[in-house]
Amino acid sequence: KIKSQMEFSIVCRHSGPVAVSPDGNYVAFAMDHRLIVRRISEQRFDIVQIFVCLDIIQAIEWSRDSLYLLCALYKRGKVEVWSLEDPTWTCKIDEGSAGLEDARWAPDGRHVLTTCEFQLRITVWSLVSQHTYYIKFPKFAGQGLQASSDGAYVAVLERTDCKDALSIFATQSWEMVQHFALDTEDAADAAWAPDGHAIAVWDNCLTCRVVVYSPDGRRLATISPYSDGLGIKSVAWSPSSQLLALGCFDETLRLFNNVTWTALATLPHAAAIQPPFKTLFVEASTGLQPSAGDGSVQEASRRYELQAAPYTLPSVRPDTDKPNPKIGLGLLSFSADNRFIAARNDNMPQCVFVWDNARLRLAAVVQQLTPVRSLAWHPRECVLAIASASSHIYLWSPDGASCVPVPSDAPFTALSVRWAPDGQALVVCDKDGLCVCKAPTWTP
Repeated sequence: KIKSQMEFSIVCRHSGPVAVSPDGNYVAFAMDHRLIVRRISEQRFDIVQIFVCLDIIQAIEWSRDSLYLLCALYKRGKVEVWSLEDPTWTCKIDEGSAGLEDARWAPDGRHVLTTCEFQLRITVWSLVSQHTYYIKFPKFAGQGLQASSDGAYVAVLERTDCKDALSIFATQSWEMVQHFALDTEDAADAAWAPDGHAIAVWDNCLTCRVVVYSPDGRRLATISPYSDGLGIKSVAWSPSSQLLALGCFDETLRLFNNVTWTALATLPHAAAIQPPFKTLFVEASTGLQPSAGDGSVQEASRRYELQAAPYTLPSVRPDTDKPNPKIGLGLLSFSADNRFIAARNDNMPQCVFVWDNARLRLAAVVQQLTPVRSLAWHPRECVLAIASASSHIYLWSPDGASCVPVPSDAPFTALSVRWAPDGQALVVCDKDGLCVCKAPTWTP
């Protein structure tokens, strides 16, 4: 059971993207063409600012210092930037006839990167000097573009003459410092290691291959677990950069170390749970309960029950005739202390597998009544939050698991969860509403 009382804010309506500030003090969300900023560091959940944009907001992002907010209006090909400290200051960026497919902050929070339609170029807009820089022919608009954790460099996937390449740009001057060809067939994305010493680039789902490079272009490793069948579905670095996790379409999690780049473990996600495994949490419903006085019916309360092995987890048969079949590991997430990794096998969508990275074995399985939609580890503690399209949120830690109802006057279906970076609050969203959950401790 929860050791401390959890406090929920009121449920606020939203119609689009939601973003938590990096300092953990604010949450910004869209309501049609309005950008609303509320304070989450206080109990009242007060509105701090309301900004009015030209059209419906389709993307929101905070600058790293939490002073500025970027709003992307893709339909209009425009970006609007707002200052939290000075509401009278505004900035508007117009891509014109080139169109707009992606907009994001540069690491310094004083440059905005926009990608025009057909991936012709990335434009770097300076909010300080009003200068612009150009990066030509990125391969993608929404992926293949990532900054190193220290913000000093940005890596961009490119493709020319049917060949993949990676360019590294220094964010201080926006000059290209490295450019090298990639040993890939058709690269799908790239990810910096958190320590900045390696970049993993992986092929699309037709080829099971990851190539790891140093930022100076040296190839450190080529990882190809198998060649027959669909390949890699998800990739994650551990916070320490010591482990690289690959989630594959063959329903297997593979962990590789960053010294020899050999596999430490191959962890299958089977539906059959065998003895002596004991930490299997199965969500159960207590049935519908009448509310007091008005004759209406409240949603059933939830709880976890420990099930003994042998046990068979529920699974669905994927339709292999359709593209992107629902099979394989679609969600991967490391805990902040590197101790655990949580995974969801897409053809067992109700289940979360939690693996112990030190012992290289299964630590727990959490089975929900409905498919898991979102996972989020606490940024400091070993606590995993789960959303599974119900009126509850779910918490797991090595000490146990808990079901927590979200108080709301109207029906509320939790579709996503995200922690504030300081770990003091959990933002819970449904399709058109959000609330903030705060507690002194988060140990189930």
